[in-house]
Amino acid sequence: MTDGQLLRSLHAGEIFDRGSWDPKHVQQCSYILRMGHKYDEPVSGTSGESPDARRSTGVRGYQHVVTRVVADDQSVELKPGQMIMVHVDERFDMRGDLLALTVPRGALFAESLLVASSYVDPGFGRSEVFRIPITNVSDRIVHLQPGLPLLRMFVYRLSQSVSETYRPEQNSSLDEEVASSRIALPNEAELTKMADDGLLEAVKDRVSGGVVLAVAIDRLLSRQKAVEEASVAAIKNGTDIDKGLRRLTVWVKVLAVVSLILVVLVLLL
Repeated sequence: MTDGQLLRSLHAGEIFDRGSWDPKHVQQCSYILRMGHKYDEPVSGTSGESPDARRSTGVRGYQHVVTRVVADDQSVELKPGQMIMVHVDERFDMRGDLLALTVPRGALFAESLLVASSYVDPGFGRSEVFRIPITNVSDRIVHLQPGLPLLRMFVYRLSQSVSETYRPEQNSSLDEEVASSRIALPNEAELTKMADDGLLEAVKDRVSGGVVLAVAIDRLLSRQKAVEEASVAAIKNGTDIDKGLRRLTVWVKVLAVVSLILVVLVLLL
């Protein structure tokens, strides 16, 4: 549709519920969908997965999803690697002869935000919320505010209404389409018995940014080894025995505490 056709359809209530759209967001041949005041956040659980969580987010490995509300003067803090499902501000009420396709705004890619393309079926109605997944693939914390322009929506008028309009139950779960399996993670007892190399690999495999942490821990281990070798050499030579022992003791304690805190906290994230 062109801008004129979009405005006529919007005023006629063929696309959105009246009062939920803004004519300022009509462009040459598209409408800009904005971030609303709610978003769904997948929350890690202690066991199992909820089919409802997978169906509404497409993300496995979570027990449930929490819907959060954001005020006008607040923002959503999106951490590196985090994904949320944003509710758009507009309330759909699509006619049976209209179809819409959405594409992310290019400016979001410049901020390393991965926003999914999507579509709106004919008949998508007021009882349904249009959600869009947003993932922060940068190494920065990004703040998202309600009203943020997210998607360009292109609306197409079909030659006739579809025989069967949108039904919520027609949505399929990823389980029906994509096979996947959980990564076997070591428990606390296994972690305590792991060699240094094994702990480093566990950090790398478990979290975003794990390589950085693994390198930091590896550097600590290298420095500890150098101190140990220097201390042992000093003891063998009979010189600076007390100094060598004190240095060795301090480094062993520091490394043990730092390594334990980093590895355990990272694996539990």
